[in-house]
Amino acid sequence: MYALNVRIPRDMDERLTAAVERTGMGPQAIANEAINDHATAVGVPEDIPVPAKEDRPFRERTPKKRRYGTAEEEQDRQLGVRVTPLTDARLTAACDITGNGPQDFVRTALNVWLHKRKIPFSARQD
Repeated sequence: MYALNVRIPRDMDERLTAAVERTGMGPQAIANEAINDHATAVGVPEDIPVPAKEDRPFRERTPKKRRYGTAEEEQDRQLGVRVTPLTDARLTAACDITGNGPQDFVRTALNVWLHKRKIPFSARQD
């Protein structure tokens, strides 16, 4: 398993928490499923060869976009999960196909996954 760390918006974190409560799946399972579903949607084969750990390609980070506003309103949340080697290889291929970095791809994949399961934007209230 490989570590995957991305920052997600606060509202997506709240939707992810609601999805965990509704589905009984953990964040790691949701992230793996969302990445694989979206990778399939963009044309990444399900049987892609998995490189050895030392041969994994370097993925460019998505540059952080500067935002203005109060820190509490705009603060993204850290999502740290572990993904399978196959999911990691599919994520790398999907980033190559779409031209997005892993941060943007994972955010989009999670958003699509949450939308398909009808988790509303106001899923949780603090």
